[in-house]
Amino acid sequence: ASTTNVAIAPNSGFTLGGTATVASSGGVATFTGLNVASGTGTLTLTASVSGVAAAQNVQAASITVTYGDPDHLTIKTSAGGTMAAGKAFTVQPVVEISTVGNTAVTTGAGATAVMTATVSAGGTIIGTGTATAVNGVATFSGLGIGGLVSGSYTLTFKITFNGTDYTTTQTGITITPGDAASISATTPATGAVNRVAFTTQPIVKVLDAYGNVVTGNTSNVVASVAASGIALAGTTTKQAALGVATFTDLQLNGRVGTGYTITYTLASPSLTTTQTIDLTFGAVHHITESTLAAGFVNRANFTIQPVITVQDQDNNTVTTSNLQITATISNATLTGTTVINASSGIATFTDLSKYGSVTGTKVLSFAASGVTTITQTAFTLLPGAVHHLAVTTAPVGIVNTVAFTTQPVVTVQDQDNNTVTSATPDVVATVSTGPNLGGTSTATAASGVADFAGKGLKLTGLVGTYTLTFTAASLSLSVDQSVTLTYGAVHHIALTTAAAGAVNGTLFTTQPVVKVQDIS
Repeated sequence: ASTTNVAIAPNSGFTLGGTATVASSGGVATFTGLNVASGTGTLTLTASVSGVAAAQNVQAASITVTYGDPDHLTIKTSAGGTMAAGKAFTVQPVVEISTVGNTAVTTGAGATAVMTATVSAGGTIIGTGTATAVNGVATFSGLGIGGLVSGSYTLTFKITFNGTDYTTTQTGITITPGDAASISATTPATGAVNRVAFTTQPIVKVLDAYGNVVTGNTSNVVASVAASGIALAGTTTKQAALGVATFTDLQLNGRVGTGYTITYTLASPSLTTTQTIDLTFGAVHHITESTLAAGFVNRANFTIQPVITVQDQDNNTVTTSNLQITATISNATLTGTTVINASSGIATFTDLSKYGSVTGTKVLSFAASGVTTITQTAFTLLPGAVHHLAVTTAPVGIVNTVAFTTQPVVTVQDQDNNTVTSATPDVVATVSTGPNLGGTSTATAASGVADFAGKGLKLTGLVGTYTLTFTAASLSLSVDQSVTLTYGAVHHIALTTAAAGAVNGTLFTTQPVVKVQDIS
């Protein structure tokens, strides 16, 4: 029995699958599993026997071969080129629906199957995720992947034919950031103290639609605040570097408050984002009299006590301050608690008073360490409560039975000798035992002054020193004035010592005394 090897070979343009050489048994070579791996058209199979001249080869078969059904998928062109998140690949994938012979399925339903593309977890398909095969070749258009650039992705291509899924994959795909879609203050500004750089400066990133930093963006980012009474200071424009704008010296100047909005604007493309921030007071800068003192009556507490507020440069109350405030006054003496400490930035005086002359204006001043002394607009001190009577013009020219040449003036005064202009008592003049007081002895005070001018006050009696008393009964007050009464006009002579001891031709032993006298 012959055991010669027999081989089957195709004509040009074809390849065979399976075992193309077998050993004959009993002179017969039986092939199994032999198939057309590739090629279409007229297939001629030629059998040859080892050791036999080629001229002895025989044609085993002549067959017309057509394209077969789908067997697998073959990526002919991988997705590639620029693969940016959210954008179509610049090189689109081309996938062949292949027969078992690795040729495209060009006939039948398989040749026009719809192929789908899907992406692994974390990614999304961008554009058209399906492509209809033409002659067994699916060419995608506008296909891309969206997702984070930090991972790698797998594209899976699939068709379903006669209930069977055929797939192939492209693995290890990495993507780059896509187009700028937003900006974000990934590190927001914090620690806003008035006129002090934020303790945490903002960092703004340019992001694509998937949150990837767009490292190719170098546009300017401008920070701004639109609220009234507040200003954003520092370097407000920063150029992005690798898609990141890092601010270094931003600060807020102005009125303290909550919920101020900082807006960050990217120049190209035009994008904005915002954050809110609260502004607190800054360092002590000055003091101000937030409540003005009022009601200045001599030796009485101010009816409105002053309140001093410790403020920063923009007039915000420095609520942590306990600054010591000292109050003083000009042209008077200030009493009460003149030195107090602020509480939560506010110093409230409670018992300030002053005493002195009402003549001239007074100025209240408030001083504290490290700040400029402040003053309140000059004011006039009003007289205090009635305290006593004073003879402000003493009587002059006190001649017996003659009206004083200068009539007395009596003034109602407070404790510091200020005229109490509101007082209008009747003032009555009297004299101590001795002479008689003539004239009109009562004068009614006008604006606190009782003027006896025109009243004709006079004394009639013996010369000597006497006390005039002026009394305001309604005030239970009186005042004394010492006066000296002098003689009046010559009225007569009087023999005050008679002559005695008259002896002829001899001097009187007692000589006579004759006095020239006034009417009294």
